Amino acid sequence: MFKILNIPNFIYPVFILSFFGISIQLYLSDWSSEDWQKIIILATVSCLAGYFFSKQKPNVAWNFSIIMSLISFILLIAVLFLPEIRNIKSWIQIGAFTFQPSELSKVGLIIANSIILGGNNGRGLGPLHGFLFCFGINSIIFILLAQQPEVGTIIVMLGITWLQVICSKVSKFFSVLLPVLAVITFFIGGLKLVPLYEKVLNPYQVKRIETFLLGEESSSDDRYQVESAHFQIAQGGFWGSGFSESVKEELHWLPERQNDFVIAVFSRTGGFLLLFVVVSLYFWSAFGAMDFSDKMPNSTSRQLVIGFAGYMAFHCFFNIAVSLELIPTTGFPLIPLSQGGSGWISLGCLVGLLLSVLSDHVNLYNSRVVGGK
Repeated sequence: MFKILNIPNFIYPVFILSFFGISIQLYLSDWSSEDWQKIIILATVSCLAGYFFSKQKPNVAWNFSIIMSLISFILLIAVLFLPEIRNIKSWIQIGAFTFQPSELSKVGLIIANSIILGGNNGRGLGPLHGFLFCFGINSIIFILLAQQPEVGTIIVMLGITWLQVICSKVSKFFSVLLPVLAVITFFIGGLKLVPLYEKVLNPYQVKRIETFLLGEESSSDDRYQVESAHFQIAQGGFWGSGFSESVKEELHWLPERQNDFVIAVFSRTGGFLLLFVVVSLYFWSAFGAMDFSDKMPNSTSRQLVIGFAGYMAFHCFFNIAVSLELIPTTGFPLIPLSQGGSGWISLGCLVGLLLSVLSDHVNLYNSRVVGGK
C-alpha cells in the first residue's frame, strides 16, 4: 500500500494529526459565526500548498522553496512596520484572515539550514564556517522575531537548528556546549536573572518566567492558565469525558484552548488514551524521519528530513512541557492540532517539499537502499 501511494511512512502521522486538528478545531468553534468556514478554507489551502510542492520536480521544488524562504524573511521585517493586531506586531491582515510570517519562517529556516549544512555534496561550508554562517543567519532571524515578540517560535527554531547542526559535519563542540550552557544558566540563575529578562522581554513574558520559577509560591491568578490545563487533564481520566456540548462549555474556561493548551482539550475529551495516541503519532513522525535520514547520504535532502523531524518533535515536546509545567508558558502551538492557518499552510508546504525531494531517491519506499544526488 505504501509503495502504491509513494509516501514515506513518517509522513502518514501528519495526515492523521491534521485530521485530528481540523476535527478538534471544528468541535471548539462557534458554529453560529464564520469560525468553522475559516477552518475549512485554511485546511483546504494547506492541502493545496502541499499538493503544489509535491507535484514539482525536485530541483523546481527546491527553487520554489528558496523563494518562499526569502519571502518569509522579508515578511518578518515588513510586519514590524504594519499596524498591531492583538496588541503585537506578529500578524498581517489579509481580508478576514490573519497571516503570521513567523510560522512560514520556521520552514524557511529549515530550508536555509539544509542548504548551509548539507550543500556541496553534504560537506556544507565546512565544520567551522558552516557553524558560523548558520549561527549568523539564525541570529538575524531571531532578532527579528524578538521584536514581534515570538519567544516560543525562537525556542522551537533553536531546537530545530540544533538538531540539524548536530546531524551535520559542523563542529559538535559548539552545537552541544551552547544549549547546555543556556539551560544550566536559566535554572541555576533563577530569579536572579529576572532583571536581565526585563531588558529584552515584554513585561508579561517576564511575569510568566517569574511564575514558573516561583511555582506554588506564585499567586493563583498568575497560575490560572496552567492550573486550568491541569484541571482539564485530570478531569479526562483514562477514557475521557467525550465530545458533548456540556464538556465543550466547560472547556471555554480553559485559556488558549484552541492554541497553546489544545493538548489539554484532547486529554479532557479523549482521556489518557487519546493523549497517548496523539503523542505516539508525533514520535512516529519525528523518529521515523530520523531513522529514514540515517539511510541517506549527507545532502540538502537529508538535512531537510532532519529539519522536519525537529519540526514535529519540538512542537510536541515544548507544548506538552508547558502544559505539564516543566517550562515557562511562552506560547508554543502544537501544529497541526492548534488553531492557525499559518502553521497549517507552512506544514503543508514542508510536507509537499519533502514528497517532491524524496521522490528523487531510489528504493525510497522500502526504506532499505536510499540514494541521492
